[in-house]
Amino acid sequence: MPQHLEPGHELIVGATRSGKSFLTLYRIMESFKSGRPLCFIDPRGDGYRHLLSWFACHPEGQRAWAAYADRIVLVNPVSLAPYRVGFNAIGPLGGFEQANPDLLSLLASGLVSHLRRQYGADWGETNRYEGILTAAIAALAEGGRGMYTLAEIPKLFVPGRGPDGKPTASNPFLSLLLGRVTHPGTRIFFEDEWRTMDAHSRREWVEPANNRVLKYLFDSRLLTTLCSTSSKGAIDFRRVLRDGLWLFVNLPYQYLSEFGTTLTGNLIVSRLFYAGLQEWPRRLPYRIILDEGRFFATGPVDIIAETAGAYNLWLSLLVQSLGQLTRGAENAGLYKTLLNNSRYLFVFNSEADDKELSDLLFPVTGQVEAGRRRSGNFLYDAASYNPIFLPVEAERSENRRKLSGLPPRRFYYFDKFSREGPRLLTSPLLDLPRSVDPDRVAELEAGHLRQTGRPVAEIEEEVLYRRLAVDRIISQDFGGGHARSQARGPSQSRRRPEPDFGEER
Repeated sequence: MPQHLEPGHELIVGATRSGKSFLTLYRIMESFKSGRPLCFIDPRGDGYRHLLSWFACHPEGQRAWAAYADRIVLVNPVSLAPYRVGFNAIGPLGGFEQANPDLLSLLASGLVSHLRRQYGADWGETNRYEGILTAAIAALAEGGRGMYTLAEIPKLFVPGRGPDGKPTASNPFLSLLLGRVTHPGTRIFFEDEWRTMDAHSRREWVEPANNRVLKYLFDSRLLTTLCSTSSKGAIDFRRVLRDGLWLFVNLPYQYLSEFGTTLTGNLIVSRLFYAGLQEWPRRLPYRIILDEGRFFATGPVDIIAETAGAYNLWLSLLVQSLGQLTRGAENAGLYKTLLNNSRYLFVFNSEADDKELSDLLFPVTGQVEAGRRRSGNFLYDAASYNPIFLPVEAERSENRRKLSGLPPRRFYYFDKFSREGPRLLTSPLLDLPRSVDPDRVAELEAGHLRQTGRPVAEIEEEVLYRRLAVDRIISQDFGGGHARSQARGPSQSRRRPEPDFGEER
C-alpha cells in the first residue's frame, strides 16, 4: 500500500464492485493506528455498517473504540436508537481570524447555491427564487438570534391575522425579525422588492421557493437532524478539526431520498470547509472522504479542491465514472477541476473512462515494441534486427485494455508529483469480523448516540413548540393560553418557558 509522505486531494475511480469502498474502509481502519482523524460520509450505508461491526465485533476494532470513542462522532438520521446528533443548518458560522467576510451571505448564499445546483435547469426563474430564499434564511439567522431553523421559512410568508381572524397584509413574525435585522441585503429585499409585489405575485414566487425547502423537511429524520437549535447533541465543526475527531456520517439515499442525502452531506462538507478556514493555521491534515461522489457534485467540492489545501483540508472522492462529476448544463467540466487538482489517482477497473484515464496514466510514446524485423544484414546478431513499434492508435488501445481488464482489488496508483509512473497494486483483504452480532452493533451505536446526542422526542417537541409559538405571533395572540397548552401536549406536564421575543412583543 502506498504511504503518502505528503497530503493531497485524491480521486478514486472505478466501476461498481471493483474494490474502491473496501480499499477506503481499510484506510479508515488504518487511520486509527496512525492517529489521523478524518470524516467519512456514506450515501449507501454499507460502509458505515461495516465500520460499526468492526468496532463492535473485531478485537482490533474494539481496541480502537476503547482508545478513541471520545473522539468519534456518529451521525445517523435513520438509526433505530431514539437519539440524534445533528445541527442547525442556518446556525451562525462564527468569526474568521484571517478575514472579515459577510457571514450571513456565506451562510444563506451557500445553502441556496446547493439547492439551485441540485435542481439545475428545472428550477426555472432561479434569480427570483434565490432572492426569496436567501433573504428568508438571512432574516431567520440574524433576526432569530439562533433560535430558528429552516422549518420556519414558510412561516415568513404566511399572511397575518388580526383580532377578528381576518387576513392582514403584513406578517407579524416577519416584522418582528426585521426589527432586529441590520444586514443591508436582507433589508433591501424586504423593504424594496418584497413590498412592491402584490399578493398574487408573492404567492406565485413564494410557493415554489417554499417547496424546495419543504421537500427535505418533509422527512422527519432530516428535520430532527438539520433543525436542532440546542448546543447539546450538535456537531461542533470547529472542534472536529481543532481537536481531531473522527466524523462518520450515514446518509443512505434509499431511506432519505437522493435529494435529502445530497443536501445533508453538502451542508456538512460546507461547515467543515468553513471550520477549516476559521481554524487556520493547523499543523495536522484533515481528510474528508466522500463515497459515491456523484451525490456531492452540487456542493463545494470544486472550491475545496482549488483552495482547501492551504488550510490543510483534503478531499478523497470516490466515483464510478468521471461523468458522475458534472452539474448538468451548468458545469459539465467539474471533473476537469477535480482531475487537475487531485494529486493522487486510484484507478480501478474503469471501462467507462478507460480512454481519458489511460491517456493520463500512460502518455502515448510511439516507442512500444511489437517485434523486430531483419535489417538486411545477414550477420545473425542483435544488431541485424530493427524494432517494430506499435502505431499510436494501437498503443492507445493497449493502454485502455490495461484499465478495462483489471480484476477486483487491482488498481493503478499514480502520484502526479512523483517522477515514478503509475504503480499496479493490490488492495489488502479487508479484515472484517467473521461473525457479526447485530445486537452488539446496535447497542454500541445506541450507547454512543445516548452520550453524544439528544433524544429524538425532545427535538421533535422543540420543533413543534417553535411552530406553535410562531403561529401565535402571526395571529397576534400573545396571550396564547390555548396554543401554549397545545405546545405542551397532553402527556407533558412540565411547563416550558415562553420564548423571549424582546421589546417588539
